[in-house]
Amino acid sequence: MRNFLKFLLRYYAFFLFLALEVACLILYFRSAEYPNASVVYSANRLAGNGFARYASLVEFTRLDDRNDSLAAENAGLREQLANARMIDSVTERCVDDSLYRQLYTYIPARIIKSSVTARNNYLTLDRGSREGIRPDMGVITDDGIVGKVVAVSEHFSVVMSVLHSKFSTSAALRPTGAIKVADRVAASLAADSAQQGLAAGAAVAAGTGALRPELPFISGRLSWDGKNPGRVQLIDIPGHVQPRPGDAVFTTGFGTLFPEGIPVGTVQEVRQAPGSYFLEIDVALGPYFSGLRHAYVVNYLQKEERQALESEAEEE
Repeated sequence: MRNFLKFLLRYYAFFLFLALEVACLILYFRSAEYPNASVVYSANRLAGNGFARYASLVEFTRLDDRNDSLAAENAGLREQLANARMIDSVTERCVDDSLYRQLYTYIPARIIKSSVTARNNYLTLDRGSREGIRPDMGVITDDGIVGKVVAVSEHFSVVMSVLHSKFSTSAALRPTGAIKVADRVAASLAADSAQQGLAAGAAVAAGTGALRPELPFISGRLSWDGKNPGRVQLIDIPGHVQPRPGDAVFTTGFGTLFPEGIPVGTVQEVRQAPGSYFLEIDVALGPYFSGLRHAYVVNYLQKEERQALESEAEEE
């Protein structure tokens, strides 16, 4: 305390000057209108920048909650898509009616661990049996398929990645040439309807109704050769098909993992299988597996009924 008093007595002139200077500045800015406005503006600007930075920091700490909320919302929207529902009517002419029943639901989850460099890759989700996840459920993202659930605990799930030597699922492509042919057929029918006034032709031209020409697709089997983590292989495609780079590859809905029409990727390279009539097609995956953070687990509501019936038929 004594040293502090000595310090004040030694430098009292400086502190007195500093206090008087501050008092003069306060009186000056309060009495003059322009300096006062400048100080208020500068103070408000500094305070606003400080509050903005604080708000950004708080928002950053809440990103996980916001992402979970968006994932849950996206899952709800996916359940409203046409490929997540089935027509609950025995009359084919009721295709355009609203008689639909839920066929798929989606459980949002976060990916907390993943690998892409091994021969057999897996992912871990932060959702488990408590949320209704069971083995043999498909897993997708907004960009395409991810894999299938192989092990479940109360709070976690392990997913066999598409980048796994034992993963396999049905997939299909729609050659560009087939799309052009179907477009020409639709245009021709639309022209006929314009000349003859046929309601059926008008329905085709509008792209609705039972007479709409369906675009043909060619199905095959999707697997991974263990080489490039950005590509998988579509095999068992007949040799007369002429796919081109850029053609879309999507799920068929034939199995119980994925609904129909979920994107897989695009055709990158086509080659003839050695000594075979069939093609081997390299498909560039839609999802970037190294950066995956969120996923949706597909719950096929009629899976048990379908599997039981198929098993019964196979035993006969």
